[in-house]
Amino acid sequence: MGSAVLSFVVLALTGSFSSADVFRPSWPTNETLIKTRAAASSASASCVCVPYYLCNSENIVITNGEGEIDIRHARSRSEKVITMCEDYLEVCCMLPKQPNETSTCGLRQSHSLEPFVPRLDQEEVQSGEFPWMVTIFRARKVQRNNKTKEVKVYQCQGTLIHDSAVLTAAQCVHDTENASEPFWIRVGQTDTMLTPEEDPYQEREVRNTVLHKNYNPHKLFKNIALLFLKTPVTINRRVNIACLADRTDDIDEKNCLVIGWDKFLAPEDVHFQRSQTNMLRKRVEPYVESSTCITALRKTPLGKRFRLDNSSVCAGGQSARKNFCSREIGAPLACPLKSDPNRFVQLGIGSWCISSGNFETPNIFASIYELRRWIDGEMKKANLGTWGYKAPKL
Repeated sequence: MGSAVLSFVVLALTGSFSSADVFRPSWPTNETLIKTRAAASSASASCVCVPYYLCNSENIVITNGEGEIDIRHARSRSEKVITMCEDYLEVCCMLPKQPNETSTCGLRQSHSLEPFVPRLDQEEVQSGEFPWMVTIFRARKVQRNNKTKEVKVYQCQGTLIHDSAVLTAAQCVHDTENASEPFWIRVGQTDTMLTPEEDPYQEREVRNTVLHKNYNPHKLFKNIALLFLKTPVTINRRVNIACLADRTDDIDEKNCLVIGWDKFLAPEDVHFQRSQTNMLRKRVEPYVESSTCITALRKTPLGKRFRLDNSSVCAGGQSARKNFCSREIGAPLACPLKSDPNRFVQLGIGSWCISSGNFETPNIFASIYELRRWIDGEMKKANLGTWGYKAPKL
């Protein structure tokens, strides 16, 4: 025993020992060898050596900072662990699987999915043109003919960024007074008066909503929310995922579009004119630099000292009589890529505007640029992938 201590002291003074030399248990050579799951699976797929706490219970490398620590090296003294790694505190862990296919997010349908119908209003969207559009409802019980009936009441709009997640404005879903009325979403619909025989629209109940923790309902700062669905929607020719903009995207700022419902009407509202009511609509609203936007807004009743929050982005500049304004809450501001004009990336979420007077001021949107990290973080917390809404780089 004394000689072992002396040997340890000599090694410590000469600096010729490692943590593995000191702390690695010394087992008899005839004891049972136990391979880790990583070693067992290495025959069929390669693994990489990482610190044990970066390998989750499924033997997958933790890449998002989440997950519980699973201490794989802690074994009884009658067992020996073969980790295939030189460092005693590392284990061989599988890398997360990466999708093989290129994302199809943000693609605009170049032709209508329904028989061609001449449009007198060029702002009307063709059937299936923007397949990532989402309509958000609230299920509400009403009395009709002395009977209680559940109806879906239109709230606002959003965009599909995953088959199980919708992006929208926080002001659309922050109402806590009616918490007993669940949210529902609908995808794959362009004309509320028409239900196509093939690929009809899909409805899903919302499992839970997540609002930005710094959302300010009075000033509409951080005006963003995610809706997670109880069951995923089916991606098809009428339903697809939106691309979210990042700062590396080279966008065509002059041809950005705002897409949304002018007025959402159900089939029972047939007394309204079709061309003005039940069709999804689009409007060109060019991106506006922040300084130009603030200058314009200070000429309104907001006053010359008005400051625009950095979580906002501006677009458009039509008078209040001509823009979507309050009708575009949650609607996407989507801009085409210069390298791929048929692919749009979402730059903003419809938030607020000057709704009175004849002020030619831009509309205000929650900025995807500024809020992208929050979106990615919440998606990872929900164990949902983020690759699907990333525009491929050409």
